[in-house]
Amino acid sequence: MTDQDEGWRDSARRQLHLVWAVPAVLLIWLVTYVLAFITWCGNFGGECLFPNQEANQAGEAVRTLTVGGLIAGAVMAAAPWSRRWLPRMIAGIVTLGITLGAGLFYIEHISR
Repeated sequence: MTDQDEGWRDSARRQLHLVWAVPAVLLIWLVTYVLAFITWCGNFGGECLFPNQEANQAGEAVRTLTVGGLIAGAVMAAAPWSRRWLPRMIAGIVTLGITLGAGLFYIEHISR
């Protein structure tokens, strides 16, 4: 077996880590968003039944988004799809940012 064959196999093996990491992150996002928005007044319409309920539960929804984003980012950073740690860390931070950004955008949208 040549060095070129070994390099190709190593590259293919690393790319296969994205095959499980990306669906895992998407599943974590789905669960996170559902839990965060159910926490937000118990429904997806954002209609609160009690005074101050929206303000009290907004913090819990943001905490849920943060925990889900940290877990999704950790999965993306821990998957060995690159030999170098910097691209994996950047992908983890971007994953966290997308999770929080999309969640906060929706919370802001339903708060109007």
